[in-house]
Amino acid sequence: MPKAQGRITIRRRPKDGTPGTPGADSVNYYIVLSPNSITIKADGSVICNANNITAKAYKNVGGVTSEANDGGMRLVYTKMDGTISDVAASGVTSAAAATYAAVSFEYRINNKVVASEALVINREGQPGMDAVTIVVSPENVEFNYSTSVPRRVVKIDVYIGNKKLKYNDEYLCSTLGEGMSKPITSGLTWGVGTDDSDGFYYYFRYVAGNDVNIDIPFTVTAGGKKYEKIICVHTVKDGTPGLQGLQGCIYRRSKFATGFMFRNDSELETAGLRYIDLVYLMSEQNSVLASKAKWFRCRETHHSSEDNAPQLTSKGTEPWLKYWEPLNDLEPIYTPLLLADDAIITLMQSNQILITNDDGVVTAGFSGSNSGKKIRIWAGSQLPDDAPFRVDVFGALFSSNANITGKITATSGKIAGFNIFGNSLTNGPEFDNDACIIFRNDTHHTFAGIGGNILPATSAMRAVARFENEDNNDFWGLGRNIAMLLSAKNADINHAFLGSGNGNLDGWIGGYHYSKYTLNAANTIYNGYLKIAQNNKWVVYAIGKSSGITLPTLSEVRSALGIGSSTAFCVEFTIVADVLTQNNFHVYGRTQKKVTVNGSEQTPYYNGEYPTVVNQNGQRVDSWEMGGGDSITYLLIYDPNKSGSLDSTYSLMYSARIINYQQ
Repeated sequence: MPKAQGRITIRRRPKDGTPGTPGADSVNYYIVLSPNSITIKADGSVICNANNITAKAYKNVGGVTSEANDGGMRLVYTKMDGTISDVAASGVTSAAAATYAAVSFEYRINNKVVASEALVINREGQPGMDAVTIVVSPENVEFNYSTSVPRRVVKIDVYIGNKKLKYNDEYLCSTLGEGMSKPITSGLTWGVGTDDSDGFYYYFRYVAGNDVNIDIPFTVTAGGKKYEKIICVHTVKDGTPGLQGLQGCIYRRSKFATGFMFRNDSELETAGLRYIDLVYLMSEQNSVLASKAKWFRCRETHHSSEDNAPQLTSKGTEPWLKYWEPLNDLEPIYTPLLLADDAIITLMQSNQILITNDDGVVTAGFSGSNSGKKIRIWAGSQLPDDAPFRVDVFGALFSSNANITGKITATSGKIAGFNIFGNSLTNGPEFDNDACIIFRNDTHHTFAGIGGNILPATSAMRAVARFENEDNNDFWGLGRNIAMLLSAKNADINHAFLGSGNGNLDGWIGGYHYSKYTLNAANTIYNGYLKIAQNNKWVVYAIGKSSGITLPTLSEVRSALGIGSSTAFCVEFTIVADVLTQNNFHVYGRTQKKVTVNGSEQTPYYNGEYPTVVNQNGQRVDSWEMGGGDSITYLLIYDPNKSGSLDSTYSLMYSARIINYQQ
């Protein structure tokens, strides 16, 4: 008998491990009020299904509910004056509840609220109060365990109705951690601040490497009431990175043709490039419009042929449907309506999107072409370069007609005959046209215009400004028409208008302003006080005896007129002695009268700054004495080419000619 050798190996099966401890069932608490509401009538009577309102707490553990007995019930009620009380109680009488502004019950375990329920109090016939809404943003603050954060802001916004309250004025927030049994943990600090909108915020600073998991209470006081809120702060640690996912499929788009391999690699799990092919057929042979294209997605990889080619129409049973899926049957990806988060449009239109009317005629479009005028947006024609509305690649807008409502900001450009230049509207830089701005109201016969020329050619004149107000003065009931109102004041020298040339007016010109001056000191000549820059009509009142006053100097007149040293002038200057003046006084021009200056006698008025005074007879006088009620008018004349003198040394280049004197 033949022998055979072999080996039998026997292994002992390892024992099962010790079963793990089952996870704890979820625990939920809730409170049931019986009854859960009361109604307070307008007359103050209380309607309730029972005289006593009771509160019971229930506990649901893993789907099994029983009455809770591991904590305590608290009655929280708000009085009408806004104060809040908190007592141990599982019930309240309906009469007592009616006297409170709010009533609720809280079930607490180790001083932590695990359930709460509010009694519904209906107050009949009384207007409701706007609710106080407290928005804590965010309520949950999360820090990455390995990343330090220097500042994380938690905003506290408080509203009554739709009105946002202002911090300090209308609401307050307490110190963080108030009433907590444990402080803010290591690695977490906090502070407070206010923003520009009168809002309040807390901020936290976290140091990496510290575990934080804490609920931080705070109190908001608004509308006379206090509201308890909590900010939850915790850290999270980064998880282990997952496996690298497969690269997504690349969509390839083309027009369908036979003899090619079309792919759908969505089921492949190998690394590398994967493709899904999309093809289109045109519903109209010569059309280039996207709306005429019908798209198909490859269902499975295959070589294209006439037998498996997609078709424009289908009954749903054709063999080619095994290979091609009409996209119109899916979400609209390639249709006249494109719904997508992102899109790259590279259709058959020379990098254009064309918009047609109901007859298929192109009326507008978008283009990325660099040909022609490089128009990117156009409307109103088939071709972009001459469309009545178009925008080129540089952002230049061309429009043959515009009706714009809203703000327009222009820092350069042209408006009719005007150019925008800096902060100015000018007809430059050429300055060779008669651009003008005209405002007129023909009904009321008013006209205001300025510009290169604002007169019609029929006038045979040119003018750069024209202002007319010839309305019937009975229309407005004012009795006065004003064509131009000018004002200059508050400076040392003020000109309401200033210029050169003649002034001709079919009307009268009158200046009604005058100035006054008082000579207080005796034996004193007042120099420089009859300021022609202020007025050319002066009323002088003399208190001191033997006093006098000088005529305006040459420099004072030039400054008042705003002219240079070589410009000739002739202006009237009138002085009137107040009818009640206490003493006579003298008006001085150029004179050798000696006065004491700094302890020595001098002749300060004997120079070319003071006018040589000439009377009606052509004779020079040093001064003119004025008594109460006297008036004198001088003609102040300056002629830079005038030669000659009076009394040998008194030049007539600047003189004061007396043209009128009345006693």
